[in-house]
Amino acid sequence: MTPKITVQLYSVRDLAKQDYAGTIRAIAETGFGNVEPAGYPGTTAKDAAKLFKELGLNAPSAHIGLPVGDAKNAIIEEALLMGHKYLITGCPPKFNEHYTSLDKVKAMAELYCEADANVAPHGLQVGYHNHDWDLSVVDGRRSYQVFLENTPRGFSTRSTYSGSPAQGSIRRHSSGRSALVARYSTSRTASSPTPLPSRRPRPRAARSWSATRFPSARPAQAKWT
Repeated sequence: MTPKITVQLYSVRDLAKQDYAGTIRAIAETGFGNVEPAGYPGTTAKDAAKLFKELGLNAPSAHIGLPVGDAKNAIIEEALLMGHKYLITGCPPKFNEHYTSLDKVKAMAELYCEADANVAPHGLQVGYHNHDWDLSVVDGRRSYQVFLENTPRGFSTRSTYSGSPAQGSIRRHSSGRSALVARYSTSRTASSPTPLPSRRPRPRAARSWSATRFPSARPAQAKWT
């Protein structure tokens, strides 16, 4: 299966706040067929779903809340409405507070397992978008390693940047997962976003990579250049 590029809409959040429909239309006109929503500024999931359908856009994943507790049903209903399969949490519920002890990391992993069990009957999976605190060393262990060991059905996003051993990191941590996502980013900051191109961009060398891992991986199929 040929991998499909998905545009993370969080990267154009400032533009989306100004004109959500116009931003989505510009992305579709550029030639992309998949997007990853991160909220719906100035609109609703229902209206966004209609817009995506009109433009022929798919949204296989989303930055969305963790489907546990009182928010569980609303999050699942939104995911089904939008046609998501992978629900990616932007941050864990208590952000980096989870990374101060191994017991807290394990407790967070249990919460993600609970969330994954909640969505599994609907054909969905829960995901985790990582940050630098995942690399913290707690009691001699890397936090993300403990997290992965305690989330057998879940998946994790690993990010490495220009000058770091991206390919080696991906190979080490892709066992048991089925999808690999390469992410391109520029050196611009969130306050200075890159304008949407007027035509489909030519392929460019990646400056940052992230590997999103799912169950039943075949990492040998991935090719990095």
